[in-house]
Parts: sequence; structure tokens; C-alpha cells
Amino acid sequence: MLPLTAPGLTIQAMPTIGDERTNSVFFDNVYVGDDYRVGELNKGFQYISEALDLERFTMFTFSPIEQRMEELWNYVRTAECDGTPLREDPIVRERMVQLMTETRWARMIGPAVRRQVAEGRCAADGEASEYKLYATELSQRLANRRWTSPARARQLRVHTEDAPLRGGVTSATGTR
Repeated sequence: MLPLTAPGLTIQAMPTIGDERTNSVFFDNVYVGDDYRVGELNKGFQYISEALDLERFTMFTFSPIEQRMEELWNYVRTAECDGTPLREDPIVRERMVQLMTETRWARMIGPAVRRQVAEGRCAADGEASEYKLYATELSQRLANRRWTSPARARQLRVHTEDAPLRGGVTSATGTR
């Protein structure tokens, strides 16, 4: 642990297009005294690995991916491009089937990885990290599907009323 006012610690806010905030954190010759040490000496990497495995499932939930998939599915079922329903476009249909398959696979494999985390088996094997990477990339693929929006609409921020899907398609994190 470290006080946010520690000398050498710099935190820079990074707002995202999804109307969220993340941070860049820099450590420049930061000293951490024994009063701020958590756990046993020289076990930091082990603690971080275990915490990251748990973070994969507590901070990152699967439900936003399913929600975005459902929104995208409903949009494709009802939207048109140049007077033709999107649902009739073979390329759109192929992409939707691929995304649906990937979403279902992620839904099925998640509980198995969670069990491994609960049993303490993932840190060494890396399954939690692999699953988190897969689910994050799936989330990005969902966000990148913008078949009917013109180039300028793709650049609209989330919550923009006249953007396709209220701009939610641009959010890889599920924020609407």
C-alpha cells in the first residue's frame, strides 16, 4: 500500500470515449516503508498474481458483453442500410453468427475458470489471464461492429442520441 501523496508517485487521469476514467500511474524512486507493507516480505508478486486472478471475475463481469450482444442483435434485426434490412445482408449475418458463437463460448468457459481461481489453480497456469484477454477482445469486437454508421457517426461519444445504438457501439466497456 502507498499513500497517494507519496513523493515520486504521479497519477494522471485518462478519460475514455466510453465516458469513463482510467489512470496512468508512475513510480519514480518511490520508497515504501515497512508500515505500508502488506503481507510477508518478498511475496508481493505472488499476492499480485492471486489478486489479478480474482480481479478477472470481480471487476470484469460477463453480463455487459451479453447485454451489448443483445442490443446489437436487436439493432441488426430492425435497422436498414440503403433501404435493405441489415438482417438480410449475408456479411452482417455471418459476423453476427461469429459474435454469437464467441459470446456463447465465453459464457460456457467462464464458470470453469472461476472454479480454478477459487481452488487457487489459475495463477500458475494463466487461464484467468487468457480468459480475461479473450473476453476483453470479444468486447472490443462487439464495439467495432458498426455496419451502417457513416464515418462521422463512428466518432460520436457514448450517449449521443442520434448515433446508432446511442453511441453505445463505440463503448468497449458496456457504458451506455
